[in-house]
Amino acid sequence: MREIGVLKAVGLSKRDVNSLYQLKYRIIALVACLLAALASFALSKVFMNNVALNFGLSRATLLSYVLPFVAAGLIYLIVMFSLRQVLKIISKMNVLSALREGRILRPKDVRKQRSGRLSRLFKEPETSLGWIDLKLHAKSWSVLFIVLFLCSTIILIPYTLYSTMSSPDFSRFLGASRNDVSVTIQYQPELEGFVSSLREAAKTDSDIELVQEYRTFRGLVEGENGWQGFLMETGDYSDFPIEMTDGRLPTSDNEMAVSLLNQEKYGLSIGDIFPVKLDETIVEFEMVGVYQDITNGGYTAKVVRQVDRDILAYSFYLNLADGADQSAFVQRWSEEFKEAKVLPFEEMVSQTLGTITSSLLYALMAVFVLSLLIIGLIAVLYISLWMYKNYQEDATLLALGFTPASIRRMYLVKSAVVILAGVTLGAGLTLLLGESLLGAVFSFLGFGLVKMHFIIQPLWFVLLGCLLPVTVALGVILITTGKLEQVSIMNIGNV
Repeated sequence: MREIGVLKAVGLSKRDVNSLYQLKYRIIALVACLLAALASFALSKVFMNNVALNFGLSRATLLSYVLPFVAAGLIYLIVMFSLRQVLKIISKMNVLSALREGRILRPKDVRKQRSGRLSRLFKEPETSLGWIDLKLHAKSWSVLFIVLFLCSTIILIPYTLYSTMSSPDFSRFLGASRNDVSVTIQYQPELEGFVSSLREAAKTDSDIELVQEYRTFRGLVEGENGWQGFLMETGDYSDFPIEMTDGRLPTSDNEMAVSLLNQEKYGLSIGDIFPVKLDETIVEFEMVGVYQDITNGGYTAKVVRQVDRDILAYSFYLNLADGADQSAFVQRWSEEFKEAKVLPFEEMVSQTLGTITSSLLYALMAVFVLSLLIIGLIAVLYISLWMYKNYQEDATLLALGFTPASIRRMYLVKSAVVILAGVTLGAGLTLLLGESLLGAVFSFLGFGLVKMHFIIQPLWFVLLGCLLPVTVALGVILITTGKLEQVSIMNIGNV
């Protein structure tokens, strides 16, 4: 501000000063945005590798190449617009006040300073002065507030997504119900004989309390290119229900529930009749429910009608009796039925989503570290600039008898209020809007999910997303304000 005051004092016009700053920031912003847009093409391949393994990649279109430059252009416009707003304020400054004060004293600021009173809520003068200063310069402190709000949100949303997807209870979004052990037999020669022996073992094993059998088969439905395959599962869902997005699970032979992607693909609604060819016979099913599913590409359906031909796989869901050793049971059945895949439910979920959750964990770690670095960097820069701006005020307080520790406490009071407010708002919005936001993203990407319910571990939620950002911000501020020991009333003219 003093440099700009000198430039105006020696005769530079408002346009000259604006051009000087606009040229510098225009070059910086333009180069940075272009480099970021170009770098996105190379970096996207790294981040999409694991996604491609599970879901494949869509064909690149012209929009894929244009969007990064459009985003970079928007960022460039935001930077230049913000700079223009700052320059508008600077253009209204008084040259003498800029040279003397190093800041703009607007009429409303003067009125606020005159009307400020010590808060009765605080007994210590340092705390009261810090609170009053925060109220007088609330807009200036909003920068730190916004940074803490955004960073805490950026940490918490990936964490809640990882916590949800890594939880066994996430199975309700997979089209499978929660159970203790699942036994799956894919198609193989002499399939029926092997399945019969497994059924008998399930009935007589004392470790098993509840068992249900499900069969996966392929029907045919009429599409644009004639009859095409339609993956279905049949069984009794009363003991192992799944969460429905709309409607209910089937209970009679002529009823069907379909996955969300199948509903969208065939344009179905609750109550519609959907013909399916089974063993050369067309069966008209009434659609009674819709559920979310990401297994088998997300295109599945569930019925209770018994089908004995064209079976692709058998699945048995088992609940073990109280006191049964799950690990020993899984090992015993794996050795006895080597042709089957015997898995504890947690391991089944891990195999289904393991690649995604591991990639998400690495992304969460990177986001967590980067967010904390950004919080620390912004806090250091902000407090350093604020201390430089308030050097005269701080030196005057020292001359009046305040100690460096007292002035340090004032900075901590202001910072703590702003930091806690930003983190609290970030955590609150994550809990209120995070589920809807992620559901909309998954729906847009076509993953077969439209609704999500966060499964959160409160301790880690508070520790990672709230306490650590607050600790980092206040810690670096505490270290930075240690420079107050060097403040002296004798050095005001040299600052």
